[in-house]
Amino acid sequence: MGCRINYRTRDGMLCAVVSGKTTERNAGWIARSIAGQAGAQTANRVLIDLRRLADRVGRLGTLSLANGDAGAVGGYRVAVVDVADNDPYYVFCELAARARGLALRCFRDTREALQWLRRAAD
Repeated sequence: MGCRINYRTRDGMLCAVVSGKTTERNAGWIARSIAGQAGAQTANRVLIDLRRLADRVGRLGTLSLANGDAGAVGGYRVAVVDVADNDPYYVFCELAARARGLALRCFRDTREALQWLRRAAD
């Protein structure tokens, strides 16, 4: 089983729901695809929902754009929605993202993630 990304744009934000199973190889593809879609939509506020993606621990930095090209994701605000079990891993992703000029936060609730992203537009 591969993975799938469903996109929608709402209120100037890109929402990407990733499902299926990931590997080391396609984790980079997922991150590049989301960053590319955000660029095409001129959306610098991105919600990435990983709750339906299996085998992602160890690849969270890549999937959350924390390891992305600094020029490609600089200034982005990224909210990652994930299951509670993965919370301890996000501190490293948030620090790596900040070092690249990207604001990243992990949430368990989509509503809270959207509220945080909307505050960026104010």
